[in-house]
Amino acid sequence: MKPSAEDILLKIALIGSLPPPIGGTSVSFENLVTFMKRHDGVETLVVDTSGVRAAGIKAPLRYLALLFALLKSVSRADVVSLHVCTSALPSFGLLVLGICRMFRKPVIIRKFGGTDYLDKGGLVRKLSHFVVQRSNLYLAQTKQLVRRAKENGVSHVKWFPTSRYMPVESRNSAEDRNRCRKFVYLGQIRTVKGIIEIIRAGERFYDAEDVAIDVYGTLDFDVAPEFFRDLKKVRYCGILKPDQVMQTLKRYDVLLLPSFHPGEGYPGVVLEAYGAGLPVICTRWRALPEIVDETTGILIEPKNAESLYLAMKRLIEDNAFYVRLKEGVADRRSFFSAEYWGQYFVELCRTTAKDSKKLPGKFL
Repeated sequence: MKPSAEDILLKIALIGSLPPPIGGTSVSFENLVTFMKRHDGVETLVVDTSGVRAAGIKAPLRYLALLFALLKSVSRADVVSLHVCTSALPSFGLLVLGICRMFRKPVIIRKFGGTDYLDKGGLVRKLSHFVVQRSNLYLAQTKQLVRRAKENGVSHVKWFPTSRYMPVESRNSAEDRNRCRKFVYLGQIRTVKGIIEIIRAGERFYDAEDVAIDVYGTLDFDVAPEFFRDLKKVRYCGILKPDQVMQTLKRYDVLLLPSFHPGEGYPGVVLEAYGAGLPVICTRWRALPEIVDETTGILIEPKNAESLYLAMKRLIEDNAFYVRLKEGVADRRSFFSAEYWGQYFVELCRTTAKDSKKLPGKFL
């Protein structure tokens, strides 16, 4: 009996940046690599691109080692997948595309983040579009990016959102509570993420003894430790290790994300909050309403501390509304699981590898 397509071992080259450092892009790529290594029908050929820019005087050797790893992995693969941020498309994307064409291998480009290469100018835009157009499949993180790509002639684009591993058991301390008192922010501590709005809104609960607003993350941007020194309600609680995130979130009731970051896509912390059973208060900004809506949270206007305060106050005072949002989170979170999207990625790779045998796919 001839083996089915699902029975044939598929060799996939996974090219991207693994932690450290810890970030949304590296964690998302690591999650996919972890899933693929556990998949029986797949052989993974991983090329880690992290650390090249920070290699200092060793950079030339690191670049040569990376080039050798690319040539070796691409030559062995049935399909190549490149996982990059927008800024890497016109340079590293072009290199990988050239190597794939040299070995006549199909390439899938998965772009992280909510920024769009079509917003760039001049040569950067042209090179980025050249790379995307000549890939076999382009995976964009947000639906906004998918729509815009199609409007600009990229017909082979598909939606591929951020995902996270979700706990098998949905119940936790946050889900057992039927009232909202504890708010949390977790991420980069910078003004464009809405930290000032969190402070202004949170401090208005100074006389509510059972209300807590805690902030976790790095202070390496434009918010100094002094911002939190004399506050009565909003506390800076330090930096969490990756394995501490889920258990920490479970101690809270709601995630705060009043971001107006220009590169905001699908923040991994929103999906981690869903995994912990937490509704989200976030801004009606860029692609955020694609993953947070009236069933899982409250959307507010950017740069508006008053709206944030009123949203927090509503959740504190309306227990029934809070419980409905938690139920919405429980219904939504499986859709963003790493297992669901990992299996979908395998199917995309099989289809791309099969279809590439029908067409030669010219580089120019």
